[in-house]
Order: sequence, then C-alpha cells, then structure tokens
Amino acid sequence: MELNRTLLEQVVERRKIFKFRKSQLTSEKPHYQIVIHNDKEKKSYIFACSTTKYEKRKRYIELEGLPETTLVWIKPSDNNGLTENSYIDCNSVFVISDDEFYQKYSEGELTLEGELEEGYFFQICAGIADSPRISNEIRELAKIIIENG
Repeated sequence: MELNRTLLEQVVERRKIFKFRKSQLTSEKPHYQIVIHNDKEKKSYIFACSTTKYEKRKRYIELEGLPETTLVWIKPSDNNGLTENSYIDCNSVFVISDDEFYQKYSEGELTLEGELEEGYFFQICAGIADSPRISNEIRELAKIIIENG
C-alpha cells in the first residue's frame, strides 16, 4: 500500500528506523537511519545514521578527542529491525527535507524497518547533546527531547 504524503509525514516520528541510501555517504549500500526529530515548521527531518563499523568509528572518536558518549551501541531486536550490532556516531547527524524524503519513498528507495527502543534513543540524544561537532540548535533540541522524555 502506498501512502500519500500526509500519511507518510505522520509515520516519520522520533525513534522510527528507515533504511535508505544517504546521498552524502560514499557507500552505495542503504543504511539504517533513525529519526531524531520531525521538524514540522521547517518541513524537514533530523536523522542519525547507523553503521556496523565499530572499530573505525571508535578510532575516529578517539583520534579527534570526542566524548566516548558520542558512540552508541544498539543491539538488534525484532522491534528495531536491525540485523546486526549497530553503532551511532552522534557527532554526525543530517537533515533531510520532507520533499527529498517523499521522493525517496515514491521511488521505492526507502523502507520502514522498525522502531528504536526508548533507552537507546535517549542515549543517542545524550550523545548528540555532548558532541562539539553538532550545531548548537540541534544539541539544544536533543537536550529538550531528553528533558521532556
């Protein structure tokens, strides 16, 4: 069943996990992307991208002197739809417009995979809030998400 744009926008909420290829990644392989925030005013979504390359991300974080809290481990489960241990580098989030997201959906380039458990979601938000690489606006938003539970 194909969703119209309004219904799709309602599905894209915090903690949902979609699988799609992010245009800024060098990999052609789709990745699991976690919705951090649906900004209805700006008509955009904030996502965090998962990876299975733990050692590579850990090394980067160590070399750059970034807080350890900015690398979050997620265990796969039936609920979240992940198929192997995954990691979120909270030093890198991205914003996608609702137009671009809907285009990916319309072209069959994304799928809804599951929903992230609340505990992991708040760990990611804490990592985003701790990261000096994230804009102040998004860091403050992450703090508000944590405060409001």
